[in-house]
Amino acid sequence: MLNFEILKQKVMKALEGRLNPINYKLTSNWFAGFVEAEGGFYTSSKGQPIFTLTQHMSDWTLMEAICLFLGCGKVAPSIRAVRYAGQDGRPLAVIQITNKDALHDVIIPMLEGRIHSLKKCRTASLGES
Repeated sequence: MLNFEILKQKVMKALEGRLNPINYKLTSNWFAGFVEAEGGFYTSSKGQPIFTLTQHMSDWTLMEAICLFLGCGKVAPSIRAVRYAGQDGRPLAVIQITNKDALHDVIIPMLEGRIHSLKKCRTASLGES
């Protein structure tokens, strides 16, 4: 079984000194494009809305920068990443936001008018309370 902490240490050592989350200059337009490519809205089995962004583990610092930019969320390894990283070579860093206030007050307003895919419909329905 893959030990996530060992994997994270190896990735962070490879990135050490190269990236710092505060060095990223993110904008709302960049974020919306990133969400179209790498994010999504889902509903849990209990009906709770979930916003998720997924990236390769080597982009952990970028994911931390996104959390700083949003003022919410936390980067975590995907359960799938820990279980399958050795098999498919894709350890993943994931941001999941389930707080309804953060979704309603931060995520949805930042995406309004900037999403051009089917996610636009899903975002609009999540904004309705």
